[in-house]
Amino acid sequence: MNKKIKSFLKAYWIIIWLVSVIFAFVSFSTYAAYMRSQNAKRVISTIGGSGNRFSSNRLDELATDETALKFRMIPISGTVPDDGIERAMYICNYPQGVEGSFYDFTIYYDLEVELTDNLSNPPVFQDEATALQQYYIVDADGTSHYFSKEGGKYLLTFSNQELKGKKPSSKSYTLHFPDVDTDVYMKTFTTPKISNNGTLAKPDDLRSLGALISAVSVEQSQDTDWVGKLIEPRVSGKTVSDYDAFNYVISGAGAGTITFKWKADVLELNQYYIENEGITVPIGEADSDGYCSLEFAVTAEQTKNRYSFQLYKAKNSDWSSITSFSEIANDENTNNPLIKFSFTTASQTQENNENEQNG
Repeated sequence: MNKKIKSFLKAYWIIIWLVSVIFAFVSFSTYAAYMRSQNAKRVISTIGGSGNRFSSNRLDELATDETALKFRMIPISGTVPDDGIERAMYICNYPQGVEGSFYDFTIYYDLEVELTDNLSNPPVFQDEATALQQYYIVDADGTSHYFSKEGGKYLLTFSNQELKGKKPSSKSYTLHFPDVDTDVYMKTFTTPKISNNGTLAKPDDLRSLGALISAVSVEQSQDTDWVGKLIEPRVSGKTVSDYDAFNYVISGAGAGTITFKWKADVLELNQYYIENEGITVPIGEADSDGYCSLEFAVTAEQTKNRYSFQLYKAKNSDWSSITSFSEIANDENTNNPLIKFSFTTASQTQENNENEQNG
């Protein structure tokens, strides 16, 4: 048997050698192709992870669809033209400035816009008919779209919008405001969806976008005002016990110092919101009354006019005696609410300092 095998190897050694070489070459080529594929996947994954591939130059990426919207101001200097102010807003299927990282699938969305005041309530117009001709949005085809009043709200929706996949895609909208500092905002929100067997659903790797947009003068008064509000009481039918956390929004304009306090034994501040709002000052230690504090300066020139915070019910805290939202926060800080807010204007601060020096 061994002699037959040796005779076979001697007779066909060249063929066996060639087959072995070919097999080794094919194996190496397959491995190289596999590695190139894996490297390509790593590159694509890295680029794709550099930002939300449903993005806008004027709207913020939202952590959840319930995240409180931030103010995004359009600063205007000089004289406002007679025909008002127009600024472009883009919605894209790639992170801003990274067109090569486009989304593979077609994104479908409805763009929902509502005219509001700075507390997200319907604005009060002196002449409603005229105002509804002054605030509008122009689409990429040059068609102007106007707000209509529905159920007491001023609404405008761009339905069935698409961003084609497998290439960089974007849509443009031109926002029109009649003037600066009107205290009227375009509250804008949109949720991305993709088709899954004919059904549209929001994918896990994309986030919704939103913001409150308005035009403001960069020469705003040094001393205006900031206010703080608890969001939850606006939801009808809900009670304090229905919530595990509360959203507090500070909005306004003008130079000064904002002081935000909360009762440390019953509330914990979500650190993510501090970082997300760009606040770098440390949280102050609890005072003798048990309040932790966050104190930061604001300027008249800044275009950021809204700060959003979230506070959780502290672990093992007792909420049995707290039944009304006014006990959590109220405008006058009466009866020592759990959340306190105050704003000191720049001129008040200067006056106080001068009094201390002279005293």
